[in-house]
Amino acid sequence: MENLTKEIEDKESKMVKYISEYHMSILDKCNKLVDVKNKVPKILEDNESVISSFKDISIQYSKIEQEVKTYEQLDSRIKKVISVLGKLEDFFKHTFFDYENDALYFYRITVNLIKLRDLRKDFFDFSFYDNLNEIFVKYNNKVKDEREILYKKWKKRILQNAERNAKSILKIFDEDHESSGQKLIFPEINTLRSEFLSTDFLILIWIYKKTDKFEDFIDRLNIDRISIIDGYADKTNALHSYVSEFLLSYFLIQISKGINPHYEELLSSLNKYFFNRSQLNLHDTKNIIIPFRNLLDYIKVEDNVLEETIGKIAMDYFESHEFKNGDFTKLPKDQFKISLKKFINDSQDFISKIKQMKLMTYLPKK
Repeated sequence: MENLTKEIEDKESKMVKYISEYHMSILDKCNKLVDVKNKVPKILEDNESVISSFKDISIQYSKIEQEVKTYEQLDSRIKKVISVLGKLEDFFKHTFFDYENDALYFYRITVNLIKLRDLRKDFFDFSFYDNLNEIFVKYNNKVKDEREILYKKWKKRILQNAERNAKSILKIFDEDHESSGQKLIFPEINTLRSEFLSTDFLILIWIYKKTDKFEDFIDRLNIDRISIIDGYADKTNALHSYVSEFLLSYFLIQISKGINPHYEELLSSLNKYFFNRSQLNLHDTKNIIIPFRNLLDYIKVEDNVLEETIGKIAMDYFESHEFKNGDFTKLPKDQFKISLKKFINDSQDFISKIKQMKLMTYLPKK
């Protein structure tokens, strides 16, 4: 019995100890919960502070981001303004026209015109575009005036030098010309190119091509030459002018296929010119007609006008000669011999002239 009691007491003691320890553990946990409870407001407060700080940082970041965008837009606009100012400076730089005594005068004003034409397109959306376009139009008109001066100067040169150039041409195609042997191999005709296509004319062509107006110039040239050619028929002595115009056509068509040589118009006007003259002098005309025909053969212009004219000259010559009626018996013997010899020599000379010189005509074409 005593043992049982002791055993019970031991178990109660252990139970009380366990309960006491467990109770203390519960109390400790409760105390910790109280501490946690007390810390929660502080944690919440700190959390709210962090959230508030984050919001502030986010707002500041947004402001900074917006400022960066603003600065980028401003920088872009500044760059655009600088670019526009640079183009404006370039535009006005090319409005300069006074290149006095400059060997490259026409080159410079043409380049300026092209540059102005291209630059003005960059300002189409600006309010001051009309002002710049007006400046361009004025500059373009100045260049037009310079082109017109060149064109009139060239036409005047051609007309004034027609007789001199024609004589040079006829000398080349004259079968009696002492250097004829040389010209068979080295055609002298090309030495006259600069007389017809002068430096002024070549500059004019270059300007029209660079400014995209070449076709307009060709149309004008073709029309102007018709009126000039038609006017020759009524002139007193225009044979040299016709010779000059034929060679001018020959050189012009080498520049562009669009240029009309007006060979048919020239032949028609030439025919009218001869028709208006009742009689042609053999000695004054043959020295032009024969080389003239050789020129047309050389530039491959087929015609009957000169052939008919040559025949007319021959008929006029023989019809007007004192031997036409055989009335030469009344002449003194010595005078008769002199007259007969002169007639024979003139006839032989004329006939030899009208024979086509094949070697001269065709060899240069090869």
